Amino acid sequence: MSSKSKTWGLALLTLAIAPLLAAAAPTASGVPRTEKLAFDWKFSLSADDQAAEPGYDDSGWETVAVPHDWSILGPYSKDNPSGGQGGYLPTGLGWYRKTFQIDQVDPAKQYLMLFDASFMNTDVWLNGKKIGGRPYGYISFYFDISAALKAGNNVLAVRVDNAQAPNARWYPGCGLYGDVTLITKNKINFDQWGVFVTTPEIDDAKATVAVAATLNNGTAKAQKATVESVVLDPAGHQVASSKQAVLL
Repeated sequence: MSSKSKTWGLALLTLAIAPLLAAAAPTASGVPRTEKLAFDWKFSLSADDQAAEPGYDDSGWETVAVPHDWSILGPYSKDNPSGGQGGYLPTGLGWYRKTFQIDQVDPAKQYLMLFDASFMNTDVWLNGKKIGGRPYGYISFYFDISAALKAGNNVLAVRVDNAQAPNARWYPGCGLYGDVTLITKNKINFDQWGVFVTTPEIDDAKATVAVAATLNNGTAKAQKATVESVVLDPAGHQVASSKQAVLL
């Protein structure tokens, strides 16, 4: 599957300032579908790298819900490497495993796995295939899992390493301390976090709204699309709009 991205200035709209501007965003058909993977995760403070394998026996592991922080449960100790800035709580290395089901994998769709927060260094496998890694903490990240996803049961394995402490100026926690979300999009889509709205000119009477976005084409050939930008007032009424044809 090829993937192409372009950033476009999609709209430059001038509108009366009353009623007060509430929102401005591009719209398109095929709104992404999201599913939070919150419950029935298996967790272990284990260093066994075989846990990445889909057939690994995790029946003896603890069952947890995400968001999850294993550090806050303690025990507190002045000897814990996190030190005072980490609340004298334990750090270490942990594994998470989650089995989820997909009825079918649509070849016309793109599938992303979004991690809102994980501390610290994180590596992710799906069905035994490594789909990516993210060093550091305090930042969201996502991976395209389309090539590894299959119809039926899927096994997501996540290794979170916070063994090198201290590494923060305050208590960071350990593990998947934010949501994990499966996102299903059309292959022609807006980049995740790829829409930007600014007001370069504004006064008491009117405002100019600039909308820019990065669009992706995950199909095998060039595609034509139309992108519409709409400005709504606080009551949800349209006060300005713009359409633009694009070639991806």
